[in-house]
Amino acid sequence: MKARHIIIAVMLLCGITKGLAGSKNFWGYGSLALEVGVWKPSAIDPHPSKPFANLEGADPLTGVSVVSPTLWGCAIQLSTLHWQQKITTPEADLSIYLRQIQIDFKHPLVSHSRISPFVTYGVILFWSKQSQNDLSSEQVKFAYEGLGANVATGVDFALSRHFGIAAEYQYIYAEFREKIGLTSHYSGPKLAAKLLIFF
Repeated sequence: MKARHIIIAVMLLCGITKGLAGSKNFWGYGSLALEVGVWKPSAIDPHPSKPFANLEGADPLTGVSVVSPTLWGCAIQLSTLHWQQKITTPEADLSIYLRQIQIDFKHPLVSHSRISPFVTYGVILFWSKQSQNDLSSEQVKFAYEGLGANVATGVDFALSRHFGIAAEYQYIYAEFREKIGLTSHYSGPKLAAKLLIFF
């Protein structure tokens, strides 16, 4: 008796899932994204009027994200990002590294179109390390710094069924407990370009 109920429940679930997947009103594609961008924490940005210029000594921010298929107008986005900056001043000669894991809700504003504007918002987990630019210095491990938040807007451009590109503006809120490099305040804007692989 129980086995028959389980089989019926599985068949119903498969039927509902298949129906949603075939309905353009409820289900969208998921994607994998590779991104590169510029992150400019306001506290250490001497040129805020130049949004595409990296901070002195900073490498471009790089990352990977996975977006679930859209269900009823919302998707879940999971991202991991890496950023580093080399600081050389009379007082310090060191490198800092920041790693992030972001969990966001993504809302496409236009569905089933080659051009799809969107908004995202969510939380960020931060890890950091800083080390002296000295080959004899000890290896330092990443340490958890805490939570942050972000809000973003952007546009996805579908080039084909399987590939696309995206542009995104994001504001990151990040206030750390201790100074990392030149500041503990890493809140600021991020501009990114993405290569999208749809699935």
